[in-house]
Amino acid sequence: MKQAYILTLDAGTTGVKCAAFLRDGTPLRVHTEAYPTRYPRPGWAQQRPSEQLEASVRAIRQTLSVLPAKDAEALVFTGTMNGMIPVDEKGEALYDNIIHSDIRTAEQVARIRALMPERAYYLLTGGRVSEHSGLPKYMWLKEHEPDIYRRAAHFVNIKDYLYGQATGRPGGTDLTDASLCGCADMHTKDWAFDLLRECDVDREKMPELRPSADVSGKVSAEFSRLTGLPEGLPAAVGAGDGACAAHGAR
Repeated sequence: MKQAYILTLDAGTTGVKCAAFLRDGTPLRVHTEAYPTRYPRPGWAQQRPSEQLEASVRAIRQTLSVLPAKDAEALVFTGTMNGMIPVDEKGEALYDNIIHSDIRTAEQVARIRALMPERAYYLLTGGRVSEHSGLPKYMWLKEHEPDIYRRAAHFVNIKDYLYGQATGRPGGTDLTDASLCGCADMHTKDWAFDLLRECDVDREKMPELRPSADVSGKVSAEFSRLTGLPEGLPAAVGAGDGACAAHGAR
């Protein structure tokens, strides 16, 4: 008898976890594949999206080695928040993933604080100015890697990069990951375009905002070939790991 399940990918700090769950939340299988973090300079922390993608493919294949691929009903993504991956129009990474623990952006954070009082920033974004968030990282990239900044079509988090690779539908994110980019307007649920302009970040480089439960993406023929997943399998955009953990703890 068919035992339908939902497949999840969680790209964490030390590795990616692929897990399969029944609709009632019962876990069927969990497999983790590790990848490294690189620290090229003091305060820097980077991961290579290509290694994270390769680990994701291996984790899915291992999971499908004990579960029938035909019984999968959906693929759902989550991952670390506060990252920054510049991708081109095809969703290919142009630079390492500057992850949540990276603190290279003290200069850019100081500039944001000079542009907007902390209270006003909080009332706009619901957060505080931080070296860990996306906005100062976009500013850093423009100042220190201008050619990569120019070539970038969008800035995304790791779950969004993996979603784009899996579906051929790059350049989007969900509201939970957007909320920790440090430049989303919590009232309009859109990007804070005035803040982006003040910080000299191009608004068109910000990813499209999609609902976490959006399943309009489908597993592509190429990702099907790499993983063994059925081509056309619905893929949900998902949410950042902090938001998923909070939702699961309710």
